Amino acid sequence: MKKTLHNNYIAAGISSEIRKRGLLWQFRRIMGYTPDLKAPSTYQEKLLYRKLYGNHGFYSELADKYQVREYVKEKAGSKYLVPLLGAYEKLDVPTIERISEPFIIKTNHGSKWNRIVRNPGDHQPYQLVRYFNSRVKRKYGRRYGEGFYDLIPPRILIEKLLLDEGDLPWNYCFFCYNSHRGFEHYVSLHSPDKKFKGRFNSQWEPWGDNFTPEMRHKYASPTNSEEMFRLARSLSEGIDFVRVDLYNVKGQVYFGELTFIPGGKPSVVDNVLKQIFMDEMWVLDKHNPRLYRKYP
Repeated sequence: MKKTLHNNYIAAGISSEIRKRGLLWQFRRIMGYTPDLKAPSTYQEKLLYRKLYGNHGFYSELADKYQVREYVKEKAGSKYLVPLLGAYEKLDVPTIERISEPFIIKTNHGSKWNRIVRNPGDHQPYQLVRYFNSRVKRKYGRRYGEGFYDLIPPRILIEKLLLDEGDLPWNYCFFCYNSHRGFEHYVSLHSPDKKFKGRFNSQWEPWGDNFTPEMRHKYASPTNSEEMFRLARSLSEGIDFVRVDLYNVKGQVYFGELTFIPGGKPSVVDNVLKQIFMDEMWVLDKHNPRLYRKYP
């Protein structure tokens, strides 16, 4: 936590100046304007500010899918944790072959580096071992400038696969904001294959979705939504903006992960009202040393 931003980047293997130039070039190319980092006002500028001047030591602790389990346990309780079957620096075939129940393998220091195994007896363990022993050596944060990922001691995690009536559970993404206005949030809800997506305000009023009436009735505003709200609020406490991912399986709420840079790279928002909303929701707490380094 006490590392300087410069030392954080050195630890990640890339100088801060080189990374800054690359991120500024990427931002101008995608967004079409030069960001104001002295007084960031748009959502995209604030994400860039976090990439460049965030307290990466703090973010790395909570973005670490292994270490964050202790944070969740302390803040809310172990009942919200997906059962962990093992954590490894290096994987081997016998470890995989000993697992007899459906499971998911992932790395703790990146995004989308995972594999789902529904039928343990039918999978190919050698391919899983090669894939994850390769991924655990890679630096995920370099691609989009999320340097805090590269400060995480890499591990391979094997968790019990969550199933809801035989299907993968839907993902409840709570976009959480804490400021002088108090706690605010909205929910992005999507199916496991992301073919069906919807957004809802804090009262579960839809902001647009492609759900069928049956889907909306089943997944939107679940009976335990108040519990999900309290968990998201607790896990985001003291953080100006973070996405809290949750699952809801037969009334049991499970924690997924904390995401500090949703989407990785900046993106243009065509809906003007949506852009204004995103800009105003996030009150950048840039003078908070827990969250940000001092702007030079």
